[in-house]
Amino acid sequence: EYAYEVEPEIEGVALFVVAVFGLISLLLAVPSFIGLLLFKNWARPVYLAAFVVFLPLYPFLGVTVYSGVSQIFYDLSVMASGAILALLYFSPVSEWYKKGI
Repeated sequence: EYAYEVEPEIEGVALFVVAVFGLISLLLAVPSFIGLLLFKNWARPVYLAAFVVFLPLYPFLGVTVYSGVSQIFYDLSVMASGAILALLYFSPVSEWYKKGI
C-alpha cells in the first residue's frame, strides 16, 4: 500500500516511453540470445545494445518491494549479464565469435 501512496501510476507519455523502450529491448534481446548461442559476431553488439537500452527503464519502475529470494535472483542475473559481456569481449571465447564457428 505504501508504494501506491508514494508513486503515482505510470500513465500517458511515461507509459508510452516505457512501452517503447521495453519493445526495443525485447526486439534486441531475443535475436541477440539466439545469435550468442550460434556464435554469430553480430550478436555481441546487439546484446550490449539491449543491455544499455534497458537501463533507462529502471527510473520508470518506481518503488518496488522485493523478497529476499527475488533479490538474490535479481542480483545473480545482473552479475551474469556482466560476466557474459566480459566473456564476449575479453576472453578466449571472443575469438569464437570473430571466427563465427
